[in-house]
Amino acid sequence: MGLISEFKEFLYEYKVIPLAIALIMGLAATAFIKSFVDNIVMPIITPFVPGGA
Repeated sequence: MGLISEFKEFLYEYKVIPLAIALIMGLAATAFIKSFVDNIVMPIITPFVPGGA
């Protein structure tokens, strides 16, 4: 077995690729939620918060 085929076997055996995909999706979801809160939710809520900045 060559080095490349052993590496592919490692990736599939330990499920590294789905973990990497989940990490990327998590980062994208975090960015989306932060943008949504900062640009849509906070401008609506800020006037009603005492001492809101």
